[in-house]
Amino acid sequence: MKKRINGDLIQRFKKDQVLEVARRSQTSVVAHIALFIFVAVITPMKSDHRQLLWLFGILICAVSIIRIALGKRVQVNYDDAPLTWERVLISLNYLAGALWGTLAFIIGHYYSLQWPFLFIMVINSGLAAGATSSLGPSFQMSSVFTCLMLGPLAIIGFLNGTALGIGVGILCFFSAFMFIRMGKDNFYWYWENIENTEKMTRQSHRMTGVFDGVRSDADSLRSSSGDLTQFSNEMNRNASDMGEKLKEVVAQTSDINANSNTIVELMEQATQGFSSIASTTEEMTATISDIAASTRKTREISQNAVGRTEETVQKMQNLDQAASAINQITEAIGEISEQINLLALNATIEAARAGDAGKGFAVVATEIKELAVQTSTSVGQINEQVKGIQGATKDTAQAMGGIKDIVMEADQRVASISQSVDEQSSASREVARNINEVSSNFSEVRQIINDNDERVQNVSGHIVELELSAEHVSMGAKTVDQSAEELMGLASKMAASVDS
Repeated sequence: MKKRINGDLIQRFKKDQVLEVARRSQTSVVAHIALFIFVAVITPMKSDHRQLLWLFGILICAVSIIRIALGKRVQVNYDDAPLTWERVLISLNYLAGALWGTLAFIIGHYYSLQWPFLFIMVINSGLAAGATSSLGPSFQMSSVFTCLMLGPLAIIGFLNGTALGIGVGILCFFSAFMFIRMGKDNFYWYWENIENTEKMTRQSHRMTGVFDGVRSDADSLRSSSGDLTQFSNEMNRNASDMGEKLKEVVAQTSDINANSNTIVELMEQATQGFSSIASTTEEMTATISDIAASTRKTREISQNAVGRTEETVQKMQNLDQAASAINQITEAIGEISEQINLLALNATIEAARAGDAGKGFAVVATEIKELAVQTSTSVGQINEQVKGIQGATKDTAQAMGGIKDIVMEADQRVASISQSVDEQSSASREVARNINEVSSNFSEVRQIINDNDERVQNVSGHIVELELSAEHVSMGAKTVDQSAEELMGLASKMAASVDS
């Protein structure tokens, strides 16, 4: 049993199918014209039915010429209207088959089971057999063409009714069946050939691609082998350079380690120095705080002294005013004593006038005069003392004023000193805080240096391992170089095999 042809395959190669049918039909068209000439020359149709024969002759020749012309054009203009060309080609083949079948039916009608009928039966059988090949790419066209060619002959045989007629009908029917089977076989062979050709083309393309890929891979392998050789040489040189540089790095890490130890020692000394400075600064801060407290107390005392001085100056001024009042009183007493003295003088004069009667009064007047003189003398002494007191009071007031100015100036200086001491105390505390922070930072730096020292030691260990790895890489590079040479040789052999 034949396998079923894939419809997708037919659709993909529809153009090839139509063009192949057109190409094969051109050779069969020549046979159609030649066979019709035989029919026209040999059969009695030329004399019995000349006009009918000429009509079929014109139609068959016209269709044949059109088939030849369109068969050539379809190969050029198929892509412009593929469906139209396919329909035209099918129609012309069906029309040719219908013309020959009709001609056979007419000859069978006029010459039933006679030699002209048998002659046309042989011709139509030959054309149907040829159609199995010329129309083989299309099973539908070949089978319909066969039926159109042999169907009328079978009908004529069966309509005759005789044993010979029925035999002829059966023969035509059997021939049509066999030709259809042959057309189907040719159809399968054609499409199997197309399918195999397509597979071979794909395989050829694949093999071409494979060979191209192998050739390209061989070239790439040869190029990669050269690059690998160059890379291995560079890797070997780099490994050697890396080994030398790693040795230098190991030496530098040793120097770094030694420098780190020196820095740690210096940092410890600096930390101790800063600790001493911090202690001294704290002591200085405490001393400045005491000085600030003392200056504040001194300022309070100076301010109290200024107050007391002002009070003393005020009292001296009051004392001066009191002395002035006493002076006024003594002056009044002096004036009174002078008047008393005058009165005593007058009394003495009057007593002298009175004589003995006025002796007692004269004695009293004399005593009063003496008292007045004593009073005047005392008043003078008091005035001198009061003036001395006033002078001393003024001098004291002036001195107290100078003391006040000095104390006020001292108070201002003490205030300035107190402010400066406060500022110095704040600065000292800030310095102490900064020193403590610096000391703390130094401690952190020392810890970081210690950590870095450990890392440097670890790096030194890794560098030693890298140095060993560099040696292994150098050895591996040499191995890669050898492998690259082997690959280059294999690539050359592969390329030679593909080219051959």
